[in-house]
Amino acid sequence: KQLEETNLQLREKAGDVRRNLRDFELTEEQYTKLKAFPEDQLSIPEYVSVRFYELVNPLKKEICELQVKRNILAEELSINKDQLKQLTE
Repeated sequence: KQLEETNLQLREKAGDVRRNLRDFELTEEQYTKLKAFPEDQLSIPEYVSVRFYELVNPLKKEICELQVKRNILAEELSINKDQLKQLTE
């Protein structure tokens, strides 16, 4: 009976942690503010948000750069296709 009660309490705590960690995307301004604090003064959701930002932000920038490159290459491909079509005619 005691184990069941402990299990229930742990499930409730896990639910609280899950709810707190749902939205942990930060703006650059929020990140800058949180990064100014020592890690041990941040709450767990704030700490996770900072780490998430540090890991995801470079990937987002890389995705944007790759999308630009892909668009440029798609335009070049289209131009080359048109040139090949003209040459074969």
